[in-house]
Amino acid sequence: MPRCWACRRKTGLNSRPGRCSARLLEPTVSPREREIAQIASSGFDAYFRKIIAARRAEPRDDILSALVQAEDEGNRLTERETLNMLRLLLIAGNETTTNLAGNGMLALLRNRDQLRRLREDPGLIPSAVEDLFRDAAGAFPGDRPARRTPAVP
Repeated sequence: MPRCWACRRKTGLNSRPGRCSARLLEPTVSPREREIAQIASSGFDAYFRKIIAARRAEPRDDILSALVQAEDEGNRLTERETLNMLRLLLIAGNETTTNLAGNGMLALLRNRDQLRRLREDPGLIPSAVEDLFRDAAGAFPGDRPARRTPAVP
């Protein structure tokens, strides 16, 4: 299983890619997990600070160059704002893509008749992808069971 490079490099611990950040959203996150996430976050910032500086000096045709050069009413993003935007793009992109691929494959394996239809008629793939984007992405999980019955006033 691949391991998260930031966690392994900074802490010597192994974690699945993308799981560090996603785990922080869980109600049972431990103080040690928060510490590991902070270490990984510092590594992320250091890595991207170098790239931000390089793109400011020599812009390219990429999203990072667009971010560092973006201007609104004479204001530019601060380094912290740029880092936050990069974190959002990286984590959100990884999380949704990972969930889409895994959940989409699971949906097809659970619905073998649909998988067979796609194999028999590849022309259906574009509409199937649209359905999977909508139904299998998992960015906003709605099926997480409650750990206890909530009190309703």
